[in-house]
Amino acid sequence: MGVTTNMKPSATTWLGKNFESMVFDGLWIGEDIGLGQDIFVLTSTLLLETKTARIGTGIIPFTTHNIVRLARAGLSLYELGRDRFVFGTGVGGLQDLKRLGIELEKPVTGLRQAVDVVKRLWAGEKVTVKSEIFKLSKYSLDLRSPIHVPIFFGVRGPQ
Repeated sequence: MGVTTNMKPSATTWLGKNFESMVFDGLWIGEDIGLGQDIFVLTSTLLLETKTARIGTGIIPFTTHNIVRLARAGLSLYELGRDRFVFGTGVGGLQDLKRLGIELEKPVTGLRQAVDVVKRLWAGEKVTVKSEIFKLSKYSLDLRSPIHVPIFFGVRGPQ
């Protein structure tokens, strides 16, 4: 099932209490850029309210979030839900990004770079990188052991 951050908090509460009695085995939470509930709070709430459902962000645009925040949020959500959490990411709707003044010269390259950085941080590495969207210098999450979170893409277009 797919929902968005623009749903009412009462719907979040209802979903958390009733989702596992439905015929769905997973829930994707799409981020409506600039609208509604915070994607990370909503996802954590639903992970805490359910016991077996797979809960995924679908999709968090790496273009509208700090890359460190994405990696840290993914780590926190993994700690809450373990194998039930799926990290969904993508570029975001180009019309929404344009409205925010964000234009990417190479969106596919940007997505590859963002996923590479997040995966390296989750592997426990110190990361130094400079790209069109983000810059890190010897940043680490200081993990005791690596985490393995499935990453799904929400993308449009020929590439």
